[in-house]
Amino acid sequence: MTVSVGEQIYTSYYSPIGARVKCLSYAGYFINTRDVSGTQHIKQFFSQIVTKHGSAGNLPRSCISRLSPRLCFFPQYVVSQITTPIFFVNATYDSWQIKNILAPGVADPHGHWHSCKLDINNCSSNQLDLIQGFRTQFLRTLTFFLVSKESIDCSSCSYVPKGY
Repeated sequence: MTVSVGEQIYTSYYSPIGARVKCLSYAGYFINTRDVSGTQHIKQFFSQIVTKHGSAGNLPRSCISRLSPRLCFFPQYVVSQITTPIFFVNATYDSWQIKNILAPGVADPHGHWHSCKLDINNCSSNQLDLIQGFRTQFLRTLTFFLVSKESIDCSSCSYVPKGY
């Protein structure tokens, strides 16, 4: 079963007692970090989602009792509390996250990242360094898996498809 983090939370907290549920999360491990402008636009975006859909009441109490509900929408803050067996599959150079978290349009009003996001061969050395730093931050959020029974597969393919 391929599921989102929301579905992982649901299967962990709302599955019938004794139900055997296993989850495969494919490309849904989005991280909360600063973008190229130094702002956390993704946190603002997730906050709007939580507010618009009234999600706060459906997030794990163990998370919202210590963090803002908008943070509990990010896997890095809630995954350690999910008891359902999980196998995460995610690229460490996730093109969606590079485009929407690291270098969203709002953080790049002059379009310096536009051609880099279309083709990694167009990236400057500074942009490549920032992408590598983003990858490092992504991997740091996964330290939970190093000491748990959960599994993860992170590929480091550096190919960013044209038209991305």
